[in-house]
Amino acid sequence: MEDKNEEKIGEQNPARAMIHKLQENKNSLHISRVPPRTKEEFISFADEEFLGDYGMALKWLMDGIPKQDMRLVLVQLASLNERVEVLENASTEKGEVTSPDITKLPKTFGDKREHKNGKSN
Repeated sequence: MEDKNEEKIGEQNPARAMIHKLQENKNSLHISRVPPRTKEEFISFADEEFLGDYGMALKWLMDGIPKQDMRLVLVQLASLNERVEVLENASTEKGEVTSPDITKLPKTFGDKREHKNGKSN
């Protein structure tokens, strides 16, 4: 009896029918507003590399997105920006650029500079 009622609901409200269909398969994923070229490239990639298995292609792409590594890169970039700023602001009263003491520059991750006393960081 319920099946007949569900069919009637689907006929009356297509959105409700779609929601019901999506709830039946929790592992499915429906994406809208994908640019045509991106969609074509993804489908081609999935066909060539994963025999058309879109789920595995998506998983492979997601696994390739750096998570922690990206944070490290951003920290290093911020440190390098600080060092560049120090170098750019190193000038005399006459406006001539001088060489700053590199031992006083902010350190970057994995910095191997040697200090004047011969010890490395």
